[in-house]
Amino acid sequence: MSRQGRRGRRGSAARAGAAALTAALGLAAGAVPQGPQSPAGALAVLRADLARDAGQPPKKRLARLHEFFARHRDDPNHVAVLSARVLCGSLHLERLDAAAAREEFRIALQRAPGEEVELRARARYGLHQAALLAGDQRTAKEHLERLLENEPGAGIAANAKAALHRLEHPAPSKPGDAMPPLQLGRDVQGELVDPIRLQGAPFLLVFFSVHHEPSRRELEKLATAWGAGGYPAKALVAFAVEDDPVELRRLAESRGFEFPLLTGADGFLHADWLACGVTGVPTSILVGADGRLVARDLGPDRLEQFLKQ
Repeated sequence: MSRQGRRGRRGSAARAGAAALTAALGLAAGAVPQGPQSPAGALAVLRADLARDAGQPPKKRLARLHEFFARHRDDPNHVAVLSARVLCGSLHLERLDAAAAREEFRIALQRAPGEEVELRARARYGLHQAALLAGDQRTAKEHLERLLENEPGAGIAANAKAALHRLEHPAPSKPGDAMPPLQLGRDVQGELVDPIRLQGAPFLLVFFSVHHEPSRRELEKLATAWGAGGYPAKALVAFAVEDDPVELRRLAESRGFEFPLLTGADGFLHADWLACGVTGVPTSILVGADGRLVARDLGPDRLEQFLKQ
């Protein structure tokens, strides 16, 4: 892959991660003054403004943050000001400016008191994202390891665990990559889905959410294309992010699904989701008879074309 292509992929991941980090950002718990002129009160107003202007260019939103820092320059170590540093770092990630993002996260982590676990964890997670954007996987891995060691109870620790797994166990991403071993298990009907029976023939994995209509519709269309291509229903395995077998069984029966449908006991942290590098839904993975990746995220129309080849 070209340098520009790698940068593009890192940039897309950085933008998505920055958006998640921005959405997760909140003031640490505690008796913090909330008056409109206090840093905490001002940050609450700022966050509302940034959420409203989410579609605006990062540069414009950064200008609001810089105004906030100027107004509270006499209290640079206040928790609200440090939280704003993390927000600022996230916006720099959106702009693909790894150095600027790293500096904001570094300041937040360096100044945050030890008891501010959530804030420190978000700063470390941001440092990992900045390192990834810069192409430094070793440093990114170190930041994640420190987060899990020092702030294991933080809300973002689950994200860090998944990110660390992806760094240590790269998922198949290009045609010809060997598929990792899958656990599978029992489907919502109670029948055992054995990975061994998938060997030696093409199979399709589809990851979706019952409550995400686009991914649910794509599952149905992929299943239709799979059947139209002459492939058996049992060679398609669907994974739902939800962990409610009753709800999933009801869905399967109402739609007439004949393929195995598995629950997501740990959501995106399920071993098979991690092994396949699934970070969102819908995700589909077409595997050849040799156990190697044929394609990811084909969509119903392209899947139908592939199956005719």
